[in-house]
Amino acid sequence: LRRLLKEDKSFIPGHVKLGEALLRQGQEKEAVQIWSEAFESTGSPIFLTMLEEHYIQREQPLAAIEALKKCISRARRDTLARFYLGKLYFRLEMLDDALSVLSSLEEHILPLAPGAPIAHGEDRHLYDGTRDHLRDAHGIAGRHFQHTHATCRHDSEFESSVV
Repeated sequence: LRRLLKEDKSFIPGHVKLGEALLRQGQEKEAVQIWSEAFESTGSPIFLTMLEEHYIQREQPLAAIEALKKCISRARRDTLARFYLGKLYFRLEMLDDALSVLSSLEEHILPLAPGAPIAHGEDRHLYDGTRDHLRDAHGIAGRHFQHTHATCRHDSEFESSVV
């Protein structure tokens, strides 16, 4: 797998499987490093999920938070990693932290719209659900804005989480 990944650093399944193989061999730090570096080089959210699940399964939520923060600090574009950090905070019921992180995304998403990668498909559904729960939990009234996905041209309207 390592030889294959040297030839093609964008081969996402190779990074996933290499990390899993390292875990099975008891090389936890190496697996985490593989997934962190793979996120940095590919930008694929699967590695954020792998990191989060790895630490949550080991009952190490603070390590999961730190791993995602590290991905944010090293990412060329950190919007997706920030979203996953906000989602993790929400999962851990750290609502104030979740609200802070997810609200800060508007500053990143609004200038990008249309075509914001987080506002369509499964990530859009996740963003909407998380935002709605946070808004309800904190009584935040929102603004509406339009979004047209750059690839499929699907129009949608949604409410922001910040007044």
